[in-house]
Amino acid sequence: LTGRVTDRLNVGASVSWLDSRLRLPQADNALFGITGMSLYADADPATIERTGGFEDDYQFFLDWKTFQDQRRFTGSVNGDFEATSWLRLNGLIGLDQTSREEVNRLPQNTAYAAFGGVYSNGFIQNYTSDVRNLTTSGNATALFSLTPELVSTTSVGTQWLREDFHRIYAFGAGLIPGVEESLAGATSDYEAGEDNIRNSTVSAYLQQQLAWRDRVFVNAAVRGDKNTAFGTDIGWIWYPSLSGSWVVSDEPFFP
Repeated sequence: LTGRVTDRLNVGASVSWLDSRLRLPQADNALFGITGMSLYADADPATIERTGGFEDDYQFFLDWKTFQDQRRFTGSVNGDFEATSWLRLNGLIGLDQTSREEVNRLPQNTAYAAFGGVYSNGFIQNYTSDVRNLTTSGNATALFSLTPELVSTTSVGTQWLREDFHRIYAFGAGLIPGVEESLAGATSDYEAGEDNIRNSTVSAYLQQQLAWRDRVFVNAAVRGDKNTAFGTDIGWIWYPSLSGSWVVSDEPFFP
């Protein structure tokens, strides 16, 4: 959605929502995956009838459940303001947030029971993660005609980025029949872990461009970044730059 609030102010907003439910079979290099069991299948008709055309009973890759459920929201608001005939301001704030749950589950008394251990009693493995990315930026651009043929463009701006990552991992075996779809059904081999990461970056820049006859351009700029991963003894990191260009094809002598 975009709207012109006044003759000098434009405001826009954007929003998106994703809800995904993914169910995955055992595949790739899994010991009893579809691909491997197909490649090594026995061509004997009796075996094909018994195994469905796979090396072993295809119940192997039906018993093992793998899920990935994901919900993602993205949204932003931006504004553009023409303060004067030579000064333009714009700003933006955006959010990208994802919640994801990944589950591996093997119930009791499946084709894997012959291997014993957790394969016999069943297990459930769960990864739940939340990722949030917040972005804000503000910029100002001043445009002047120093002479009829020389134009100056000065830009300044700042940006702030923040990422928050949180994940919980849990594992349990010995699933109770009837409660096999939840970690609450686990009775042994408990394991749990947690990860937390917070990363922030603040940036600022200044850029000066000179354009002569809209053909020859010279740019000088400097950008500074400060990040939480730099540590306590490192402040701002500065990156200077200098560039130039010449649009030769616009010259009268160019064929």
